[in-house]
Amino acid sequence: MLSGSEMEQLLDELHILMDRSSPPDAVVLGAVVALAERCRRELGAELRFEGD
Repeated sequence: MLSGSEMEQLLDELHILMDRSSPPDAVVLGAVVALAERCRRELGAELRFEGD
C-alpha cells in the first residue's frame, strides 16, 4: 500500500512516462493515471500492478 506521498510520486512518474510515450502507449498510461487518481480519492480502493 502506498502512502500519500508515494502515490503522488507514482502519479508524477506516470505523467512523465505519458509525455515521453508514443500515442498508443500514452492512452494506456492515461487510463492507469485515471485509475490511480480514483484510488487516491476513494477510501479502501487499491490499484494493483501484476505481471512482468
